[in-house]
Amino acid sequence: MLEFLNSMFSWLLEIDPLVLIALSALLLSVVVAYQNHRHNKLSVKPNVDLHRNSQVIPYCLTIKNTGVGPAIIESITIEAKGRNFKIDSREGMKEFMARNHVASSHIIEPETYLSPGDSIDIATFGLLPSNRLIDKMSLTIKWRSIYNEKFGHTFTGRKV
Repeated sequence: MLEFLNSMFSWLLEIDPLVLIALSALLLSVVVAYQNHRHNKLSVKPNVDLHRNSQVIPYCLTIKNTGVGPAIIESITIEAKGRNFKIDSREGMKEFMARNHVASSHIIEPETYLSPGDSIDIATFGLLPSNRLIDKMSLTIKWRSIYNEKFGHTFTGRKV
């Protein structure tokens, strides 16, 4: 067994020690660079969350960046009463407002930056929406980080 190991690693003994040290340093620097890149991505990861005040009038849907980096909003779609409304366009927001008793709204255009801790009111309802409307409503948000990592989440029913 010892002869087998000796023959297997005999080539290591023939390598100049300086070359072996240089190769080890190169390997270590590649590993450290990868870990550093991964850490940099995590240190600016956004997280867009939905907040609402459901107990009082006006009922308000708000998105908030609870992450540590800026979120670049790509699209927001609300499904209510069996229809999809793209909130990132004027036409979609006008139609959503007209059909769902929305008193005021904010159009979030694509490529909107949402800094960490910032929030935007998507829609404020003039009347408290019925439980039936909320149960059937869903909101889909798609965003990305400054490293172009794509994220998304769909909030449904009582979570809206």
